[in-house]
Amino acid sequence: MSPWLADRYVKNAVSPTGTTEYLRAAGSAVIVAPLVEEFFVRGLMYQRWAYAWNRPVLALLVTSVLFALPHGHVINAFILGVVAILVYVETRSLWAPIGIHAIGNAITVFGGLPMEAGFELATGGTSSGVVVGWLSLIVSGLLLAWLLRRCWGALYEPPPYIEHEQRSEEISNGEEAPDDKTAVADRA
Repeated sequence: MSPWLADRYVKNAVSPTGTTEYLRAAGSAVIVAPLVEEFFVRGLMYQRWAYAWNRPVLALLVTSVLFALPHGHVINAFILGVVAILVYVETRSLWAPIGIHAIGNAITVFGGLPMEAGFELATGGTSSGVVVGWLSLIVSGLLLAWLLRRCWGALYEPPPYIEHEQRSEEISNGEEAPDDKTAVADRA
């Protein structure tokens, strides 16, 4: 990529000056980034590593760290990476993590409040912002624990892409698909 194009893109993305630049930055953050990042990180990296290493939890941690490093809030991005993989393995579809990612980016682009402003709004500007912060951390921790408990078993099932690939190999080797067996038995 040429340096002047990268410089122009970053400048316009960070501080868009016109409507067109703002819409381009918003579209990039809300549509393009979730599609590309989820496809690459969850759809390719996580699946391949979980299958190749036969250690889905290690693949979850490594891909979540790699997803988080280029983002500004590394801890938040790491947690988003963990949640996205758990939702992906539970739903067996990339559309749910893409949606979660797009919603998170949309909140950030279209009016996300800085942490301090959010505490001031929630507490009326009092010093109880620390209490609200700890309560938020506790509630989100409990929700994350619930999601981990609910989705943990799905981590140890074959990843969706690998499962589809194995089924395709069985069919190409002359074995009938499970639905075909019941159809053949019904005809006999």
